[in-house]
Amino acid sequence: VHIVDELVYDLVHDDGMKDKEETLKLLCNKYERDTIIEAYDEIMELVKDGLLYSEDKYEDIAHGSMEDRDYIKAVCLNIIHGCNLRCKYCFADEGEYNGHKGVMSIETAKKAIEYVVKRSGPRRNIEIDLFGGEPTMIMDTVKEIIQYARENEKEWKKNIRFTKTTNAT
Repeated sequence: VHIVDELVYDLVHDDGMKDKEETLKLLCNKYERDTIIEAYDEIMELVKDGLLYSEDKYEDIAHGSMEDRDYIKAVCLNIIHGCNLRCKYCFADEGEYNGHKGVMSIETAKKAIEYVVKRSGPRRNIEIDLFGGEPTMIMDTVKEIIQYARENEKEWKKNIRFTKTTNAT
């Protein structure tokens, strides 16, 4: 997710990015020239690195087998069945998980990440949500999972983004 200001919005709105000179002509009455150039260059760097958006390869997918079409882009890892709160409304029996508490092993987390990478096909961007219970109760595990992905994402040619579902306590 990228938070954008009005200038960036104007640069990438409905018509898409124009070349730099055309962009300067269109926006010079609204913004300073140096500000436009700086924002334009930053956006183009994100595009070049595949971080703003990436092209989907629908042509390749359309002609492949059904299995080839089932690319995965995200996984939710339920890394802990346990919570430090006892909320009455909790889906997990007030954080008790009906007596089935547990922690996902690092090896299982690694295998899940490797599976998503393998099944992501041409997708460059992958999302991993660390979920539970309360993931912050096992921060060493969280850090190890993230470190493993970071150490391998260049080799895998993927951009891995993490989210964490937490009660923030």
